[in-house]
Order: sequence, then structure tokens, then C-alpha cells
Amino acid sequence: MTEVEQFRIRVALVQAFLREHHYDGILLSRVDNFAMATGGKRNYVNFASDMGANSLFITKDGAVYFVGNTIEEPRVMAEELQALGCESKSFLWFDDEPANVVKNTFSGTLVSDDGCLGANVNGDLA
Repeated sequence: MTEVEQFRIRVALVQAFLREHHYDGILLSRVDNFAMATGGKRNYVNFASDMGANSLFITKDGAVYFVGNTIEEPRVMAEELQALGCESKSFLWFDDEPANVVKNTFSGTLVSDDGCLGANVNGDLA
């Protein structure tokens, strides 16, 4: 199985979770969930935290977005997400945070794996 095929299967599993719970999108910021969705890719800078330096937003329709600051965007897109076909929603590091970018860009019932956006569904997602 290729990296892209594995990614598409994992996105489909997240989509099934979203549809089952009537959510329109999920923001994945935890290191473990980012790695699960991307087949082991990294969103962390510091090993001492459960939270990554950037996030992944997945819609119920299967669109996937990198959501992070403009400092991390080039590295993550080139080293981690390039082959996976993700789009990007970036912001200046001092200007915003992933949850606000998603709230201002997408509508509907949005959730997250850390409680920063809508309900914290980390336990249900696991």
C-alpha cells in the first residue's frame, strides 16, 4: 500500500467518524492524532508535549488542510504533507491560531481533539 493510499483510508475513517456524529469538520492538533491521520507524519517541534506546533483540519467531505503558522508551513508541507495533497491555511505566528483560522474559514458543527474548537472529541475519536 502506498503512502497516499494509506492516507486516503485514514481520512475516510475520520470522515466516517464525522458523519456518524453529525460533525462538519475536525481540527487535529494532538501529535498522536496528526500521526494517525497522516500515517506517522509529524506536527511537533518539542517532544515534551502532546500538542503539535500545527494542525490538520479534515472536513466531512474529505478535504484536508494544513493549519499552522507561516514559519512551520514550508517545512511541514515539504517534509510531511507534500505527497498527500493537502491544502494549506496559514497565518502569521503572532497573529492567530489554528482554531480561529478554521472558525473564520469553515462553518457548521466543528470539533477538535483538544477542546480548542467546539467539543473535545479526543476520547470518542480514539
